[in-house]
Amino acid sequence: MLDSRKFLFALIAAAYALGFVLAGWLGWQRAIILAANAFFVSYLALAAPSLHRLSGQRLRQAAVKSDVPVYVLFLIVVSTVTTALAALFMTINADDRPSLGWLIVALLSIPLGWATIHMLAASHYAHLYWRPGADKQPRRGLQFPGDDEPAAIDFVYFSFVIGMAAQTSDVAISGRALRRFALMHSIVAYFFNAVVVAAAVNVAVAAN
Repeated sequence: MLDSRKFLFALIAAAYALGFVLAGWLGWQRAIILAANAFFVSYLALAAPSLHRLSGQRLRQAAVKSDVPVYVLFLIVVSTVTTALAALFMTINADDRPSLGWLIVALLSIPLGWATIHMLAASHYAHLYWRPGADKQPRRGLQFPGDDEPAAIDFVYFSFVIGMAAQTSDVAISGRALRRFALMHSIVAYFFNAVVVAAAVNVAVAAN
């Protein structure tokens, strides 16, 4: 999980700048897909390794000091994914069929964008859980099985289960703030999964 909101916003800005630079060389469709994929890979490469280094105490500190303005950021990331998918559909349905190599690069925007959305959501679930309340104790709001203190991987598990199944599995939601965010997350996951099906159909049709 990333500790700096400024760095994350800078990463997004760099991806958009890369898209503008590449547009004059490759065209808008390919530039959008490459820039989006660069952002997705960069975010995941930075976020995934940090999961193993975050203890409960550090998550408590991060919840106070470095949570991103998630609703704004979530909208930016979702819009980036949506734009990349729109470019993907235009590429698939173009009159001049893309090469196999380029089609693979374009299709990578689906799993990379999917993983980015749910990793970002996992980070925010952890921040909401450990954010201190009026009594200076963590607000919590998720009930994990067992008595162990939840680790970062538990929030990743919770987030990706929603992303795959649109349900919370064996983790119960007891906090209102977490319930609101889980609702938004579930809606995004539902529509994203529908887009995945549509993309598969488009690829099958275009191949014939």
